[in-house]
Amino acid sequence: MASTPGEPGVSPKMCLFDFRNPNPKSPVVTTTKTSLTTPNITDFFKVVWEKNSPFLFNSTLTFLLSTGNIVVGVGWGTVYLIDKNNGILINEIKYNETGCAGSPSQKLTVDVNGNYLVIGCDKIIYAISLEGKGELLWSQVLSDIVNSVSTNGEKIVAGCADGRVHVLSKDGSLSFSKFFGRDPVVDVEIADASSYAAIGTINGKLYLMDINNGKVVWQYELEYPVGDLTVSPAGDVIVVGSVDDNVYFFENGNLAWKSYVGGDVCKVLYSPKYGTVFAGTCEDRKDNSVTAINSKGLVVSQIIFTGLQVLSADTDANLVIAGDRYHSTLYFFDSSGNFLGKYKLDGQLGGLRQGDLIMDLGLDNLVLTEDGDLVAYLFWV
Repeated sequence: MASTPGEPGVSPKMCLFDFRNPNPKSPVVTTTKTSLTTPNITDFFKVVWEKNSPFLFNSTLTFLLSTGNIVVGVGWGTVYLIDKNNGILINEIKYNETGCAGSPSQKLTVDVNGNYLVIGCDKIIYAISLEGKGELLWSQVLSDIVNSVSTNGEKIVAGCADGRVHVLSKDGSLSFSKFFGRDPVVDVEIADASSYAAIGTINGKLYLMDINNGKVVWQYELEYPVGDLTVSPAGDVIVVGSVDDNVYFFENGNLAWKSYVGGDVCKVLYSPKYGTVFAGTCEDRKDNSVTAINSKGLVVSQIIFTGLQVLSADTDANLVIAGDRYHSTLYFFDSSGNFLGKYKLDGQLGGLRQGDLIMDLGLDNLVLTEDGDLVAYLFWV
C-alpha cells in the first residue's frame, strides 16, 4: 500500500478507464468478507489515459461530467477543469483565496445539463459556470456553516449548521430562508423532476419542502440522527440512512419499510428504475458493509469490508461501486445488488463519489460519468 497522502514522495495520479459491465450469471452474494473469490474484472477495463496530476495534491472533491470535462473541486479554494480525453488541465478557477480551511462540510453538486456547479465552503455558497473554460459567477454569504447543498440548475438549496435552510435563485439572489430548529441541517437534496427538496437534521427530523414557497409537505421524526438521504426525481420516495444501523424507505410521506444493515449508515443510493437501495456504513475501528435492499425492504446482498470509504453510482444506479481504502480495492454491483467483481488499484484509494461527499477521511477520488461507462479515479503512488 502507498504511503499516507501528504508524506514526502507521495503524489496524486489520475486514471480514466472504460468499464463494460460483464453481467456475469453468478449467484447473488450474501454476506462475504473482503477475501472474495470472484475473479478480478480487469479484463473488462480499457485504460483511456493515466498520468501524474501534481496540481491535484490537495484535492478533496471530484465530479466527472459526461459533457467532455472532469471537474475537480479542491478544498483549498480551487476548481480544476481537466480534459476528459487526455487528462490535460484546461483551467484553474479560484473561488476562495483562504482555501476554506477548517470547513467541516463541502459538497459539490451539478445540475442536469452539467453546466452549473455550486460549492458550499464555510458560510459561503459559490456558483461556477462549467461552460468553455469555466468562470466564477457569484458568491453568497449565508447564516452559518454550509453542511449540504443541492441544485437543479435553477434553484439552490443549502442546509446550514444553525438549523436554517436557504433557497437561492440561479443568479445568487436569496429567495427565502426557513428555520427548522436549533439542531444542524445535515443533508438536503432537490428532487430533480419536481419542486421539492428533502431535508434531514442531526436530531432525526425529516422534511419534504416545496422550494418555491417553503411549505412543508410532510415531516417525520426518527429516533436517531440522519446520516444520509436521497430523494427520487419526482419527490415521492425518500430513502434515509440513520446512525441507528437502519435504512428507512418513505413513499408519499409514509414509512413503507425499514431494514437493518448492522452499522451507522453514511451513504444511501436509490435506483428509481429498479427499486433497489444501496446502503454503505462507515464506523471507525470496525468492519463496514455495502448492503443491497430490494423494493420490499429485503436484503439482496451484503459485502463486508475492513474499511469502506466510498460508495457511488451512475444516474440510474445501473452500476454501483464501493471502495475499500485499506485494501485499495473497488467492488462493483449491478442494479439488482448482484456482486460483479473487484478491481485492485495500483495505489491508495481515499474517496469515491459522484457529486457529493461521503466522508472526509481521504484526499483521493473516483467518479462516474452519468451513463456509467467511463470511470476516473485519483489515487496516490
